[in-house]
Amino acid sequence: QENNVPDYTSTLATIQLNNNIKNSEQSINSSEENNKRHTDLIDAVSRGDANTVEALAKSRLNLDIQDNDGDTAIMIASSYHKYTIELSVRIVSTLIQYGANLNIQDNNNRTALMHAILCDRFEIALILIQNGADMNLQDDGGNTALIIATSSFIKNNNFASILIQNRANLDMQNRMGRTAVMKAIVYKPEIASILIDNGANIHIPDNDGKTPLMCSANHFNKNF
Repeated sequence: QENNVPDYTSTLATIQLNNNIKNSEQSINSSEENNKRHTDLIDAVSRGDANTVEALAKSRLNLDIQDNDGDTAIMIASSYHKYTIELSVRIVSTLIQYGANLNIQDNNNRTALMHAILCDRFEIALILIQNGADMNLQDDGGNTALIIATSSFIKNNNFASILIQNRANLDMQNRMGRTAVMKAIVYKPEIASILIDNGANIHIPDNDGKTPLMCSANHFNKNF
């Protein structure tokens, strides 16, 4: 006797294909919506629109998406000069409150903390450190936040002081083998004194075999 049960294989395959197409379209639409919201977040941070930043942060948006330069919203907020420091503090605090990652590195391997130091935003650097920013990450040149803070172009010595107080690694070397105390002896002798008082090693040689002690002698600084 013949089996007269209908064969639904083809129909089921068609239904599955349609479902796959529908899911794919929904995924694309969702991705496009997320991309727009991420763009809106970056735009809001750049404008200093704290209310929009907070609304987007509350919506459980991924706050750590990076732009073409590798910058995140908190990096931009940490370094932006077009609005007041009070507004910067509000935006950075909001991003931290809703879970922004403080230790993502941009295309130059710089962190939000490094951006704050480079842009002379001391209040922001302090907030980042107090909220657990890693002080010992290194940029493309091997520089830590502390090594950057002891550079000649950083005029505010409070950056180095707060990093030392919060136990940043004093003896990390950049790609040239130079430590913070080696740079400080040349550019910021008062900071060099603080580094040494806190245990910085003055005998670590750089790639040319020079130590901080030798640098001190070369620059006729009799304090070391």
